[in-house]
Amino acid sequence: MALFPRDILATHSLTGKPSPAFIGSNKEIKEKLDETVISDIIDIVSTKCGVTESMVRSAITTKCADENKMFKKRKKQAKDEAVVDDIKRRRI
Repeated sequence: MALFPRDILATHSLTGKPSPAFIGSNKEIKEKLDETVISDIIDIVSTKCGVTESMVRSAITTKCADENKMFKKRKKQAKDEAVVDDIKRRRI
């Protein structure tokens, strides 16, 4: 069972703050993941797995970044397929 669907992980961040690498750019700031759910995840994983809060937060941040990359890749692939389909239709 997923607490956050892939599209939410791809379009949200742990803090909702802009990345220091993109300050001053026109890059859209992502929404913040639900704090209550994040807090519960951190508490449970830290306790059950014996890891620090920072390790859990880092894993969540990495997961969001990975899902964002996959989201963009799927979006580009769908666009490319639509272009190919359009070209095929025009040749018929």
